[in-house]
Amino acid sequence: MPIIIQLYILATFGYIILSRPVKDFLSFRLLRWVSCLLLYAGIMRVLLAFNPQLPLFFHESVFMAYILFVPGAYLCLRNFAYDRQLQKKDVVHVVPFLMLVICSFLVSFLGTTIQLEIKKIWSFNSESSYDSNVLMPLFLFIYCLTAFYFYQILLLFKNVVLKKEYRMQQHDLIKQPLVDNNSEKADSQHQPLILSPERMMEIDTIVKEVLIGKKPYLQQRYSLKDLAVDTNIPLHQLSAFINKYWGKNFNDFINEFRVVYCKEKILNEEYKFKKLEAIAEESGFNNRNTFAIAFKKVIGLKPSEFLRNLKSLDEVNKHLYEKTA
Repeated sequence: MPIIIQLYILATFGYIILSRPVKDFLSFRLLRWVSCLLLYAGIMRVLLAFNPQLPLFFHESVFMAYILFVPGAYLCLRNFAYDRQLQKKDVVHVVPFLMLVICSFLVSFLGTTIQLEIKKIWSFNSESSYDSNVLMPLFLFIYCLTAFYFYQILLLFKNVVLKKEYRMQQHDLIKQPLVDNNSEKADSQHQPLILSPERMMEIDTIVKEVLIGKKPYLQQRYSLKDLAVDTNIPLHQLSAFINKYWGKNFNDFINEFRVVYCKEKILNEEYKFKKLEAIAEESGFNNRNTFAIAFKKVIGLKPSEFLRNLKSLDEVNKHLYEKTA
């Protein structure tokens, strides 16, 4: 295996293992697929080493697995770092794989010499050395692709570190107490925070503008600290506002926005081509139990009950339409 791919694998999986709890990344669907690709490539390399005469497809499939693994690992890290989901535009990352499939198809019919050289790659037999000049375009393609995504991952690491440093600085500023020579002001810091009605209305406007406009609650681990940074409101004021103005804690407050967003997706009939769990993930929930509890608290029904009632209503409307037609 080329050294650049080995470094790439160590970097991606090292970051994933060190940055998140085991239960988080084991439940991540994309990571499971990426891990399966790497496992398949490893198993096939061993099998082909002992039996190089297997059909050409198995030799080529090892390269195809690597070509899918490289962008797939990057997307895993990106989604981990920014709590994002796969989007339609991410299909562009499959283009290198499609290019390799087309080239492999042509080689299967036209490239007899290349076929023989590919079959020599995985052999343990030192006598069956392959011609590196013949396969140079293939290796150059893999090196360039891996180098490109390696660079993207390094940029991702840099952005994550800078983002964490920025949030820590903002958090320290928020936590920093106001120092004053007047002892009465110092004593007042230990008393419950009282916000004026005008200040509450001002905070409410800012919070709604951020939550409705940017929808940051779609991030699965969006916290009160994150909201304080996004709204530029001191953490203690924001916490007091949510507790007193809305009469709920932050989790219930932010989950209500997620439930409303999820309900809109269900009413738009996305359940017809997506699982309910997938819609919940896209709405910012990272736990099925949390989603069910929050949905019941806001809507008054369990998600399955709401979906069942909606389907029944669709059937009734369809029946009435057929009778009037």
